[in-house]
Amino acid sequence: MKTQRRVVVADDEPLLVRELVAYLEDMGHLVVGTAANGCELVECVRETLPDVVITDIKMPMKDGLEAAREIWSSSPMPVILVSAFHDEDFIAQTKSEQILSYIVKPVDENQLATAVGKLDGTS
Repeated sequence: MKTQRRVVVADDEPLLVRELVAYLEDMGHLVVGTAANGCELVECVRETLPDVVITDIKMPMKDGLEAAREIWSSSPMPVILVSAFHDEDFIAQTKSEQILSYIVKPVDENQLATAVGKLDGTS
């Protein structure tokens, strides 16, 4: 059984944020916040305490991985990274982090469902 998750989405591309929010809502999840940069992401997570964070890696002010590390220092939670680049070395590096999944843009609904499904053990 799939559980409704509270999600925060962060990306500096507004179109992608809207797309991810639509996909997540279609899957039955609740998007409790969005952010356009890493600093906003950290603040949004502190305010909303989501079940999972979905963030782009390359963002202004603070990248997604740096923001995730700051979030983990006070609230360990699953993070799904999104990137336009498929870099095997970077992906290997993230496996030593608390990264739930790594999705390469353009994101499709099936990739997102698989990544979020890892929280339920359904992928």
